[in-house]
Formats: sequence, C-alpha cells, structure tokens
Amino acid sequence: MLKNTVSSLAILTSIWRVKKRDYIENFIPFIATLIRKNNYKSIETGTVCRDFEEEFGLSVPFHPMQMILVRAKKRGIIAKRYNRFIPVFQKVSEYEFSSTAKDQMRQQEKLISEIISYAADKYKYEMSRERADYALISFLKDYDLEILFAAEDKGMLPEVSSSKQDKFIIYSFIKKVYESEPELFEFVVNIAIGNLMANSILYRDYNKFVSKLKTVCFYLDTRFVFRLIGLEGDERTAVYEEFIKTLVKEGACIKIFRHTYEEASEILENCLDWVENPRYDPSRATNVLRFFV
Repeated sequence: MLKNTVSSLAILTSIWRVKKRDYIENFIPFIATLIRKNNYKSIETGTVCRDFEEEFGLSVPFHPMQMILVRAKKRGIIAKRYNRFIPVFQKVSEYEFSSTAKDQMRQQEKLISEIISYAADKYKYEMSRERADYALISFLKDYDLEILFAAEDKGMLPEVSSSKQDKFIIYSFIKKVYESEPELFEFVVNIAIGNLMANSILYRDYNKFVSKLKTVCFYLDTRFVFRLIGLEGDERTAVYEEFIKTLVKEGACIKIFRHTYEEASEILENCLDWVENPRYDPSRATNVLRFFV
C-alpha cells in the first residue's frame, strides 16, 4: 500500500499549486487516472476505495470518496445513469496525470534510495525500501508543520529521540538535505504539504473527539435502515454498522418511529410484486428493488 504514497502526496501538492482549488478538487485527477487505468464500465464507491488505496497508497473512507465522486460528476468525468456512476472517457483525458505521476515516482525513487544509502553509509544501518517508506511517512505525520516552517526560514527541524532509530535517521537525513540539497528538500516539502492536504479530507483520528451522547436519541429514517440491513451493498452496510456501533459506544440510544417501520415494510412488500414482473424497468426502480432483482 505504501509503495506510491510518497509520490501521491507530492502529486497532490503539484495539483494544488496549479489549480489553486479546494481540497476535494485536488483528488479529481486521481479519479480520472484511476478510471483510465482500470477502464471501469461503471463505478462503485467501495470498489473505487479499494482500487484507490492499491494504486495511490492513500486510504479514502467511503463517504469522503462519495464526495469526491460527486465533484467528479460536476466536472463531467463521470455521469449518473440508473443511479450508477458511468465514466465519460472523453473528459477523463483532460484530468488524468500519467506523465506527472511518472516524474513524481522518479523523485520518490531517488529520495528513498538516498535515505537507504545515507542510513548505510553514516550509521551502518540497513533499511529496506518498504521500511524507509514507512519511516518517512511516520516522520511526516509527526513533523510536517515543522518541515514547512523550516522551508520558510521560520524555524529549524525538530529534534527526534535517537531511541526511535528509523525516525531519527529520517530526521538526520532531512536535516542534511535541508542544509545542502535544496532541490531534494523541496520534494520533501511537497510531500509534507500533500500530507496536510490529504489529512484535511481523510482525517480518521476520531478518538480525539470526546462527546457525551447519553441523553441523545437518534431516530433512523427509511433509507438509513435499508443501508444498515444490507439492501444497498456490503460496503454501505459496513460503514453504517460502524457508525451505529460508535453511537452506541458513546451511550446514545437508537430508535425508529413506527411510521418509518411501516413505510419500510410497505416498500419491501412492493418489491415482492416487481421482482419477477415483466414490466420491471431498472431506470425507474429504487435501489432496494434493483438489489432484490
């Protein structure tokens, strides 16, 4: 998963510097590139999440990915037909970044190779490529802001405890390139900026939020219930189950109005009449009916 993370973060920064748009917009070229490579016939959010992580080394949760796909629809890269996203390949080529990706991958390879060589030459310490990737990303998670301050001559890079050997080597290497290799340090800065931008939409450290929900009741609507019980696909079910578990863990009570229960039951009964009906038209069917068909 980590093999392309560094270059993906650098690409995010490159896109932002050219487009100067919001953080969601920065992900549109990624979607276009993924569509071109995988030649999707249709686009399922869960599938795109998995392929995105495999291709770019960035894990985008289900709902943020839906936001990105909605924006891609506004840009004409995908269209919605029969409640499904369909690629518009004529527009995809306007947004994909294949050539940019190759350049950033070359810079990533150079950076990782130099980290490995530096560790071996200065500290007689052997690092695999995967370990160097992981150590660099781990260092960025802790010190990306300090790297940006150093780049603007507003401060120096932070000291890192030598007991955390991999992080210390990354710190020592970055300090060296900061002082003597400005071009390589600029690439490190681009990665740090990309990491900050990625985390603005991919933020997942939910444990930092403390809430008191013991006096709060949540009433589920019909569509939420259908997604929760699996009538719109396994990916949605997993997301909604996790959400409910989080609410319950925080002490919330989960309820449903009787009229919602009756509405859901009526929709399910109606599906029975249409599942084998020759007049069934998928363009006019609900997601639930298409699921049963």
